[in-house]
Amino acid sequence: MDNINIECEPKSIGIRLPLQLESKDLFLHQNGCLLLVSEDELKFINEKRKYNNSKNSILEWGEDKKVYLTEEGDAFIINKPLGEGKFGEVKLAQNIDDGAFMAAKECIFSPRGSEGKTKERYFNKEKENLQGLGKLAGQLNMLNKESKQKTIISIFPYVHGIDYKDINNLNSKKTGLLIVKAIEALAEFHDKGYLHLDINPGNLKWDEKEKKCTLIDLGNANKGLEKKDVTILGPQGALAPELDPDKIIKVGRTYTTKTEMFSMGILIEDLLDKVTDKNSMEFIELQTLVAALKSSAEIRPDTLETIKKSIEVAEKIGLDPTYLNSTKALFERMAAKMILEPLERLTQELNKITISESLKIENVGQPAVTFSNEAEKVASNTPYILPILENHFENPIIISKIGIGNK
Repeated sequence: MDNINIECEPKSIGIRLPLQLESKDLFLHQNGCLLLVSEDELKFINEKRKYNNSKNSILEWGEDKKVYLTEEGDAFIINKPLGEGKFGEVKLAQNIDDGAFMAAKECIFSPRGSEGKTKERYFNKEKENLQGLGKLAGQLNMLNKESKQKTIISIFPYVHGIDYKDINNLNSKKTGLLIVKAIEALAEFHDKGYLHLDINPGNLKWDEKEKKCTLIDLGNANKGLEKKDVTILGPQGALAPELDPDKIIKVGRTYTTKTEMFSMGILIEDLLDKVTDKNSMEFIELQTLVAALKSSAEIRPDTLETIKKSIEVAEKIGLDPTYLNSTKALFERMAAKMILEPLERLTQELNKITISESLKIENVGQPAVTFSNEAEKVASNTPYILPILENHFENPIIISKIGIGNK
């Protein structure tokens, strides 16, 4: 079937192209999918997929046609390069079964020697993180018996947008939106139980259409919100001072959500260096956020406090409230988790529960609960405390000798 100009039928087709593609690059198939291969090429690929040994292999034909046949049995047509990752090239890919656009990171190395082992360890860690986050779409692990070289390929969703490092000449208000969304992206990562450990402008992408920031490059990421490591992780110029970045190796170096927030402060500072209106009120407000994130570990805000402060700054500089909906929703969810998890534990230990008039729930007629020092801190700092509690309990909170309401 002939190539089709997607711009002619945007509503019926409803597909968003990666920046690297034009409508003329795609073929409309009988099943309604728009693919980077023709009908004849698709038949050829599917014939090859029938063989038992087709999985975990690369199918090549013509001058530059290549399909990755994954361990899971899926097929991805490989297209244009997207860039260079830390240890491998990243290319645009497309699932030939459903048309979804992906990114494929490929690393070819000799498994012998320290360099090869470092690359393999990094790639395997990234695959593990992608899988844990539900983003690993496919993988290949191959060894060339003649050259003794190993090829590892990971396939994951394509991220629309441009790197933060390539953003220039914006005013402070527009930059403020990018900053709030960068904090939201990192906070969401923390909420899923991960540290990124490589926060820099090259690892954040801005999607202008969706007004969304996405973290990329997960080879250093760690499941768990604390990581002890003797090595330097992430750009040395953006490391929190308590990590003692001047020493290449330091026993007892501990990465936390707060050290990540310091790195975010450096990233925001770099963005503000490029704004066009440094004398504006918006610029001054955004600088207060940088100052907070770059403060000493003892007073530096944690993830939840940083989201709260970013919302406050966003409102002061007059950002469109609709852009803050997802940020506020994330804040409420994280605040609720911090409040309700200790509450559930404390219901098992009624002797630790005390009545607190200061947290009395309006229109309920019942005193609430002092949950714990940690939860009380959140409760006293957020206007969302009442709706959070009311939304998580079917009945009003009732203090009794046997428990607290019904969840």
